[in-house]
Amino acid sequence: MGRKSRQKAKQSRAPRRDTGGGTRRDPAAASRETTLLGAGLIGLAVSALLDAEYATPGSGLCSVVGGGCDAVRMSGWSSVAGISLPTLGIVFFLGLLATTLVPALRAALLPLALFGGFAGVVFIALQGLVIGAWCPLCLVVDFAADGAATRAWTIRRTP
Repeated sequence: MGRKSRQKAKQSRAPRRDTGGGTRRDPAAASRETTLLGAGLIGLAVSALLDAEYATPGSGLCSVVGGGCDAVRMSGWSSVAGISLPTLGIVFFLGLLATTLVPALRAALLPLALFGGFAGVVFIALQGLVIGAWCPLCLVVDFAADGAATRAWTIRRTP
């Protein structure tokens, strides 16, 4: 095979541009983005459930899932500047979803996701090392933030 034939074969395997000027989506990148959206939706849904529990203590959600939900909710670490962590979680995950879905906001995705992932690690450490109790729903939110940060890191070079 000649040099030009090899170059032509190599180009045929490279990502192609469609006639509309956009690029074809790499299936692996699309899968990573779907995983990022899934983590964002899970974190948003569980944050909303926790926000309802924080707004109406004793509604039963914490008693249903067991663990140390009440201990975590009653601790001094359950809010920042008077705003409950579940409310901040809702804001974070809405921002994460917006930066994932709106191309004009895409530049903010990685810094936002890394901030959320770092916060998730801190909140897990606080539960285990300071509060001494584990809230299963809080852990779901924290791991969703950590998963989103990991996925955002893996798609950082994708347009």
